[in-house]
Amino acid sequence: MAKLSKLIAGCLEIKQGNKEFALFFADYDEAGFKPWRAEIGNTCAAVSLGESTGEFCGEGMTPKEAVIDLQAKILANERAN
Repeated sequence: MAKLSKLIAGCLEIKQGNKEFALFFADYDEAGFKPWRAEIGNTCAAVSLGESTGEFCGEGMTPKEAVIDLQAKILANERAN
């Protein structure tokens, strides 16, 4: 769990602007479905993540994979700008 916490802290550190973070699990029986989703940066200040969508979203088969995917997307955006 400590490694996951460090990964999340890293995402919060590099993300500019809104840093609302959420980690979700959805149990769907669908081929290729990645059940874990990490989101950061709420796109709607009026409601919390879960009712809206994160500015950046990562997906994975484990919480760690989802956060690593999220971090990669934040970093790719930073490099593009």
